[in-house]
Amino acid sequence: MSVLEWITSLLLSLSIIEWVAAFLSLGYLILLSKQRVEAWALGILSSAIYVYLCYSFKLYAETGLYFFYVLIGFYGWYNWKRNSNDSLKVNQRTVFFHLTWIIGLFILGIGLGRTLDKFTDAVFPYIDSLTTVFGIFASWLEAKKILEGWYYWIILNAAAIGIYYLRGLEVTAGLMIIYTIMSFVGLSEWKKSLK
Repeated sequence: MSVLEWITSLLLSLSIIEWVAAFLSLGYLILLSKQRVEAWALGILSSAIYVYLCYSFKLYAETGLYFFYVLIGFYGWYNWKRNSNDSLKVNQRTVFFHLTWIIGLFILGIGLGRTLDKFTDAVFPYIDSLTTVFGIFASWLEAKKILEGWYYWIILNAAAIGIYYLRGLEVTAGLMIIYTIMSFVGLSEWKKSLK
């Protein structure tokens, strides 16, 4: 099968709901990198769709993560809108801040993974849990316009490629490739606004 035939069969086999979620997510990321408050509305909508999709594919920690994304979307929208007069600027945190959080989140992620492994039929419980807890943290960093959030997203999006692909969510896996690339763009854009 040629690459073109594979892409065509893939496009025809995937659900419209996954495509809608993917396009909304892409719009969210583009607007977020440009620090546009409208990004949050697209993020809320795409995350709500992904709650359904992840639950359907037994990615329970990811389901919780996308539910959190809906909530943080409202917070981010409120926070950016409230501070639309440029009082909320891109800022940074210390290495100690991040190391402390990384250690704590790793411990939390392993604990959540162990719980999911023992009590559910979750697929990839440990990877799913680690990406979930770090995704929550990275989302909070975005809402606060903390630059280093983009570094977390580069790693998280790259890891998500495999998770979604192996679960049959090919469009979402493809979206994660784009997200990984766009996270570098977002990092670059936010760095410019620091100067």
